[in-house]
Amino acid sequence: MQDRPTAPELLDAVAGFLEEVMPLLEPRLRFHARVAVNVLQIVRREWELAPAQRERQRDLLAGVLGHDGDPGQLWSDLAGAIRAGDLDDRPAELVTILREITAQRLAVANPAYIAGRADGGSAT
Repeated sequence: MQDRPTAPELLDAVAGFLEEVMPLLEPRLRFHARVAVNVLQIVRREWELAPAQRERQRDLLAGVLGHDGDPGQLWSDLAGAIRAGDLDDRPAELVTILREITAQRLAVANPAYIAGRADGGSAT
């Protein structure tokens, strides 16, 4: 493993280059460059945020289900518990957990959405 540049720094460098050349591109290529920049930014955020998010999600799911396990299995177990009505008496807890997990996912995919919602703005 190299010390510098880090993977996030490399992603930033490529995104910065694309943003620099975007004005020089014809509209169709400019659009594709913008998509590429967005992909690089998502990958960077996922690189930085995903490990802690995975642990937090695992803790949340294990807490509501009453058992620990592999995250994929916990999601499957949660779906089964919802279908079976096992969590019908705990809707507020379930909604709180799912909102937190959704906010974590948006922090990776589109943090501007969260910022727009937090200050009362429209997120469309």
